[in-house]
Amino acid sequence: MVVVVEDQPLYRVGLAAAVQGRAGLELLPPEQVQAWRSGLTPADVAVVGANPPGCEGLQVVKEVVQDGLHTRVLVLGARDEDTVCRALAAGAAGYLTKDSDGDAVCEAIEQIASGELAFSPELLAMAARQLGVEYDRPNGALSERQREILELISRGLSAEEVGQQLALSVSTVKTHLARVYEKLGVSGAPAAVREAMRRGLIS
Repeated sequence: MVVVVEDQPLYRVGLAAAVQGRAGLELLPPEQVQAWRSGLTPADVAVVGANPPGCEGLQVVKEVVQDGLHTRVLVLGARDEDTVCRALAAGAAGYLTKDSDGDAVCEAIEQIASGELAFSPELLAMAARQLGVEYDRPNGALSERQREILELISRGLSAEEVGQQLALSVSTVKTHLARVYEKLGVSGAPAAVREAMRRGLIS
């Protein structure tokens, strides 16, 4: 079950439509959001908008954690170091920028629901810079989806063909590939395939 908490009506409607259009995801009706916040109605993932400067959405993240609602939270906000850092500190399980498309948001929801985190390496690095720590990219730690995409690329499929086969948008496929390149320390698909094979990540 997915709950959407967003104070911008048009954006909230768009998020709801994306979730409702995704097979396997179920949206909590708007009239039950308050019941969820009161702990009366369960939800697996909450999609919460964070809008600077107040970042009221991050207060929702803190409340979810403090109240023990057993809901993992995906924050959608600005490409801003302070906001990303505050989301991490509040206990968010994922953070995407608000220019992410519906497919990317749904992919992140699915990752979070399965127990994974959904922070892009770029955003984690931003937060690490503000915290004054070194961000160590998880070399070789490809997700199941990333390995699946890279396997198809290794067979000669284009990003468009991979998207068609996996029912993903081209932009989502390219986002996954960009993360793969960063994790493997390469700059393109051929090098990624070679490096992944060398490490035994794909066959």
